Amino acid sequence: MELIEIKCKNCGAKIKLPDDANKVTCEFCGTEYAIDRATVVGARELGYEFEKGRIQAVEEAMAPPPKKHYLLKALGWLCVYPVMITYYSVKGERMSKLPLWLKIFINAAGYVSFFMLAYSA
Repeated sequence: MELIEIKCKNCGAKIKLPDDANKVTCEFCGTEYAIDRATVVGARELGYEFEKGRIQAVEEAMAPPPKKHYLLKALGWLCVYPVMITYYSVKGERMSKLPLWLKIFINAAGYVSFFMLAYSA
């Protein structure tokens, strides 16, 4: 038989609540309490879930931070973005009507923005 302790609201004394009791009386002040078994079981489960969450939070705080793969991102951008912008400036339908100096300017602006973006990451 497991004992559960509750605190008397009237005098603050600890009251031991046996599993099979539906009603309990404070030994010091005589206040009677009706016990709802569903509430007691729910409180126990809630306490268990809280403790489980606390342990998980401590484990997450102690875990090393994830590795950041800046080099892989920069290499990916270096291989994809410049090729894509150059290709569309030369072969794209909308770009074919533009003068050469504007295509060069768009490419240069694309490369500058690319390197600024890669440098800031």
